[in-house]
Amino acid sequence: MCYLDEVNVLPWQTHLVGQLLHANVFHLLVNVFVLWQLRFSLRNLVVAYLLSIPATLVAWSGLAIGFSSVLYALMGMQMAGTRMSKAGWVVFVAANGATAFVPGIAFGVHCTAFALGWIFVKVKRLSDEYRGACKRR
Repeated sequence: MCYLDEVNVLPWQTHLVGQLLHANVFHLLVNVFVLWQLRFSLRNLVVAYLLSIPATLVAWSGLAIGFSSVLYALMGMQMAGTRMSKAGWVVFVAANGATAFVPGIAFGVHCTAFALGWIFVKVKRLSDEYRGACKRR
């Protein structure tokens, strides 16, 4: 994600407009490639989009552009539902941690969106288990 501080938009417009903008063609191609790799359902994409709204509004005060917050919410949702080795987590954290030092990348938005996606799946799973336990009684 990149920042456009000089654009004058209201906070709720930030997410609606920012997700459709990209800094350059490379930025757009990377987002499209990651989106293609994630193999998601339309329902999960909508949920990830909605989860990324608070991530964008809370973690960054300016206008963040790009689809990265939605992608990170999708990654959080998918990784919460799978078992990953410690080596896999180390690679994931190291690769994404490196972006914290790249100027113009909203690292806080990425982390917040990932956490919200992860928490959503965990809470949904607990809710489903609770409902299932209540029905069995």
